Amino acid sequence: MTPAFAGLLAFFSPCILPVLPFALCWFGARGLARGRGAAPFLSAVFAFSLGIALAFLQIGLGRSGFGQMLLSARPGLTALAALWLGVWGACYAFPSRPPRLLTGKTAAFASGLAFGMGLIPCIGPALSAILRLTAHSERALQLQGIAALIVYALAMALPFMPIALLWLGLLRKIAPSPRRAALLRGGFGLGVAAFALLLATDRIPLIAEWLVGLSDWSWVLL
Repeated sequence: MTPAFAGLLAFFSPCILPVLPFALCWFGARGLARGRGAAPFLSAVFAFSLGIALAFLQIGLGRSGFGQMLLSARPGLTALAALWLGVWGACYAFPSRPPRLLTGKTAAFASGLAFGMGLIPCIGPALSAILRLTAHSERALQLQGIAALIVYALAMALPFMPIALLWLGLLRKIAPSPRRAALLRGGFGLGVAAFALLLATDRIPLIAEWLVGLSDWSWVLL
């Protein structure tokens, strides 16, 4: 199985799904706060997806020296991520225009990184083989593993883009008026703030464990 296909399937695993409802809140708040054009929103979602992928790479490279350094700093990074998303969600919860700092592609990338701190990788055979390569003593095989891990992470984050576009299209039909859109945006902002609280209190793994017990997920962990 290719790393791209394995990563795409991993998006639907119980280790990624706990993040999805709150990511929809982020997409909704971000999309309803801007103009009607799809291009600015799509570029923001692309930056968000890259942030998610980079955060996953940090987890996947945990056995390397750089990865170990990042893992040791994870509690502090998680606290910063929760703070960022809490501020972001609170600002989007109010009807006034969010600060410029929170609306650009850099802010979207930072939000993706922050959401990525909530990922718990489910390690199936494909990801396990990739991680073994990244930890290999032979440099060529190690680089091959890192390249495969990058492809896996990007493929895992890819579905966020079509999902975000479909979600925004649905929201604009549900809330055609500015007043209704502002109310929805406020609710979504509170949803992002709620995710920040779950992240800060380390409750997301509990959601993942609950999902794992609901079904057999072997079909997405190949």
